[in-house]
Amino acid sequence: MKKYDENDLRAWFRAKAEDYFRAYPDLDPGWYRDLDFIPEEARFLRAVDEGIVYVDASGRFRLPDVNRATGNPTEPGVFSKPETARLTRVVKLEWREYLTQVAALADLILLYGWPKELVAFDPEARGAWTFDLAAFKDRSATPPWVIAAETKSPTSARELDRLTVSLRSWADSETSADPDDASKAAKAFRGLLRTRPQWLWLVAPGRRRQTYRLSYYEGERLRMEEVNDLPRFGEQ
Repeated sequence: MKKYDENDLRAWFRAKAEDYFRAYPDLDPGWYRDLDFIPEEARFLRAVDEGIVYVDASGRFRLPDVNRATGNPTEPGVFSKPETARLTRVVKLEWREYLTQVAALADLILLYGWPKELVAFDPEARGAWTFDLAAFKDRSATPPWVIAAETKSPTSARELDRLTVSLRSWADSETSADPDDASKAAKAFRGLLRTRPQWLWLVAPGRRRQTYRLSYYEGERLRMEEVNDLPRFGEQ
């Protein structure tokens, strides 16, 4: 499998920026801004090579083969909206976390062997929309799920630490999130109880991925056991 680095990723986005400026000739190519990518983000390019994600003629990301039973995946424009760029005179990748999310999706498919039709990007997008990725036991995507995953960009990675501390606090103390708690962690806790995945996977570039085996008891209680890695498809 070909390896990529941050320079490859930067070059790929520069090539897409050329397409963008050709589509909007009134915008100045000098407005384009590179991001300071880190090497792990370049895993996104494997998803491009394998056709898991592509950019269509309108300049939007597309994820053609993922499961859509719980809602359509988010497929944003690659760069700033033209109307925004005309005001700010800046053109850049607007959603950096998307790279991590797509790269993690690709790893589920390419490294762990999950069929594309059993994984979802932004599952429950037309509903609760709690997690970034999910893997299902069948195409219906009904609970219990097999995997729920949360991803962050390098700049927001510490949010995973806060999420883990809260979830483990409820699990270790055998309590539940307060019904009035509107925090992201409480929403995730209630999402786990609702969808009941066997595994929780926390992913951000530049840090160790965290994997937890989950179990449930007494309706509203959660157990979490940290393990080394996710099982491959069919082994869970």
